[in-house]
Amino acid sequence: MTSPPCLGTRQVNGLSSDPTSLSIKQCRACGLPKPISEFSKASHHADGLNSYCKKCDLEVRKQNKAQARAANPKLEWAKMVIGSARCRARARSLPFDLTPDYVASLAPDVCPALGIPLRYPTPEDVYTPQAMYRDSPSLDRIIPALGYVRGNVIVVSMRTNSIKNDATMPELRQVADFYARLIDTRLYGDNN
Repeated sequence: MTSPPCLGTRQVNGLSSDPTSLSIKQCRACGLPKPISEFSKASHHADGLNSYCKKCDLEVRKQNKAQARAANPKLEWAKMVIGSARCRARARSLPFDLTPDYVASLAPDVCPALGIPLRYPTPEDVYTPQAMYRDSPSLDRIIPALGYVRGNVIVVSMRTNSIKNDATMPELRQVADFYARLIDTRLYGDNN
């Protein structure tokens, strides 16, 4: 009695479906027979290989990520920024205890400081740290020395975070007062 062929494999061009002698495998996504070098390892499969070829697997992952991002863009954004925040905390020896769910729960639709609508990434966006926009959400530490911990972070616009990036409160007030006086002078002249 012969054993049944492994799932995801079949006899192609006279080759056996026995995993130990497998040199060609059929991709379950595209249906094409391909060399086993085109499949990633997957120890939980009988033949030790993924059932999708590498190209199809990448496409499926992209589609799944796009669907997840469309379903809950705030959570997907939070997952993305958590990794970056964890790296910054580690590099600066700061405490870190944030989770994607916690950060997503903080994510507003409008920047609390500037009142501008926040733009969370959509499947159409090519959203990388290099492609940040002024209306992109940004994770901000309220008191930087306390690190990335619950109660010490807020989600604001990238514009807000860049304004206060290196400034202290007195410096922020001083700059705001300077520009207020400058604008008044330009609008109303030196007599004001």
